[in-house]
Amino acid sequence: YTIAVDATPGDYPIQADYAGDAAHNPATDTATLTVDDGSTSPGLTLTPHHVLAGEKVTAVYRDADRRDLTAQTAFQIQWGAGGAWGQDGDPRNVYTSEKAGQWAVTASYGAQTATGILTVDPNTDVPPAQLSLAPASVRITTAETATFTIEATDPYGNPWTPDPATVNWELDGVTGTFSDTTFTPDAPGSGRLRCEGRACAC
Repeated sequence: YTIAVDATPGDYPIQADYAGDAAHNPATDTATLTVDDGSTSPGLTLTPHHVLAGEKVTAVYRDADRRDLTAQTAFQIQWGAGGAWGQDGDPRNVYTSEKAGQWAVTASYGAQTATGILTVDPNTDVPPAQLSLAPASVRITTAETATFTIEATDPYGNPWTPDPATVNWELDGVTGTFSDTTFTPDAPGSGRLRCEGRACAC
């Protein structure tokens, strides 16, 4: 029997019914399934445990008796993750994420320690801090096409590749059309190509 992860804590009656057959009588039996609140499980809990860069995470530590020892616990995150605990007046168990990756978070209470994993993705929900095109310069004939690669950087320095359909292209001094990231010229000429306002020689 499978219980959904969002099941409400409590006691649940379970009943099994057997219709019987030619050799066996019908039968019924019951049992009780108890679902505990996972948010009070012993150890380190990160809420949420998967975020976008810049989003906040709350760490809670409980001992084996499920006592909340968060206020007396020291929290650390793996070196290289950036970010900060207790930033901008937040409680010291609230972490503001920065660098994308999977990072080990450690809770230390006296001689007791517990570890959890925090996953941080590039923040694609905010406008990129920077867009870059490659190659920076290209020469083609009217019978050829030029394909560019686009890389975006979020405000926290994390690179990601935007969907070409979301990129706005501007042509200055040269005419042609774009299909995703591939440019097809209409006529000879030279000029500049811009994507989202970031100038790149073309």
